[in-house]
Amino acid sequence: MDRLDTMKAFVAVAEFGSFTKAAEKLETSNQLVSKYVSHLEEQLGIRLFNRTTRRVRLTQEGEECLQQTMHILESIHDMENHFGDLHSTAKGLLQISAPVDFSTLHLAPLIRDFKQQYPPVSG
Repeated sequence: MDRLDTMKAFVAVAEFGSFTKAAEKLETSNQLVSKYVSHLEEQLGIRLFNRTTRRVRLTQEGEECLQQTMHILESIHDMENHFGDLHSTAKGLLQISAPVDFSTLHLAPLIRDFKQQYPPVSG
């Protein structure tokens, strides 16, 4: 089982207090969300939720696990954003062909601003 999907399912159930609402948020089946949570409980050897026919509530261990899980998911999100930003930042050589008068009047201020915003670009 995918650990990220398992953690996301656990957090969603804790957030909504419902397997059904968590499944809707994750756009998956109620059965799969239940399977993920059961698998996590089995893996950790603890009970994460107290379940009744009307309510799903975190146990004390579930509360502690939720904090750790949210921290892990945030770290993964931060890592993805950091490395995604590295690849989406402009860098390299900027070459523009234009008449001198047009470049001086119109392009020079734009290029200056562009280079300030994207220092890895040379030109």
